[in-house]
Amino acid sequence: MKKLVAAACILAALGSAPAGAVEMSKLYTGVRPLGMGGAFAAIVDDENATFYNPAGLTDVTEWNVDLFNPKIDISTNTLDFAKDASDLKTGDTTGAVDMMRKYIGKHQHGAVSVFPNYTAHNFEVGFLESLGFDAEVNSPSFPVLQADLKNDAGAFIAFSHAFMDDHLRLGVTLKYIQHKRFYKEYTAVDIANNNTNYNFTDNLKSANKFGGDIGATYQFENEDWKPRLALVIQNLGGMDFGDYQATPTSPLIPNAYKQQINLGGAITRQLWIMKTTVAMDYNDIGGSVGTDTDKGKRLHVGAELKFPKILALRVGLNQGYMTYGAGLNFWLLRLDYAYYKEEVGAYAGQREDARHSLQLSIGF
Repeated sequence: MKKLVAAACILAALGSAPAGAVEMSKLYTGVRPLGMGGAFAAIVDDENATFYNPAGLTDVTEWNVDLFNPKIDISTNTLDFAKDASDLKTGDTTGAVDMMRKYIGKHQHGAVSVFPNYTAHNFEVGFLESLGFDAEVNSPSFPVLQADLKNDAGAFIAFSHAFMDDHLRLGVTLKYIQHKRFYKEYTAVDIANNNTNYNFTDNLKSANKFGGDIGATYQFENEDWKPRLALVIQNLGGMDFGDYQATPTSPLIPNAYKQQINLGGAITRQLWIMKTTVAMDYNDIGGSVGTDTDKGKRLHVGAELKFPKILALRVGLNQGYMTYGAGLNFWLLRLDYAYYKEEVGAYAGQREDARHSLQLSIGF
């Protein structure tokens, strides 16, 4: 784990993290929901129920064990930056300045996570290890890299039950999270001369919290379209890890997963051999997450075409940006991919960060 944290910290330093970016904070995002634009609260029927709506566990029909399921997220800006950084010569401060100026205003993002879990009808237990960074270059006259690294490790257990002849499903998730945060600034001289100090113990802050989510899904009486609505309250009471400030001169960074209320709706219909689902979510209806209340940033629309046994195709709109994805299921091995854009500005359409998400799951 120490090697993994150190590696991600180096990546963060090579990118740079933004005090100014205002991406909505999330504990975990599944690849399948990402391909569907993030619209998933009303249709979740897999291991993602823990993070989107525990009531969805009622729709899990067969038990499943994910023994090893690494997920990688990386922005296209970070891929470009890594390519340019690999050509930078040691001691070339001018080259480092020029390179860093090229990426001013281009958000950097990367994350790696695993969520081994056992998921069955009405029950799920899992363990999360997630490490990610966000980064940006600021100050055009003499660029500074601002690196923000987060590590979440935790245990989850979720339950659900159906009422009213299976029309109403209720669920609850209980979770324990150890949250770690690291922030540091690097100059072009630091980067060019390999003077970046990766021993970040002095700037590392850690806190532990218990939390919970509750969710409800209502299935209407219509066998053709199967309409349903969902209501989810995440992070009941809020999970506040305390404002993070690495040094007296560094920015004060909000350090919490706040309580939020999400609404979702969906319809599902069998078209020929395809199970077709269309869904829409509106997250954080109270505007408690982030530094703005822009409605476009909270709107998610998506669809999935599920072919028998192996293939699923997905498409959606996440915060106004197009997403797409696909899944291949070979029983013991599952591969999921999504391309999406995350809004890192103050309102939808201001400043997008294009990203790839890939997950390989091994289990049975």
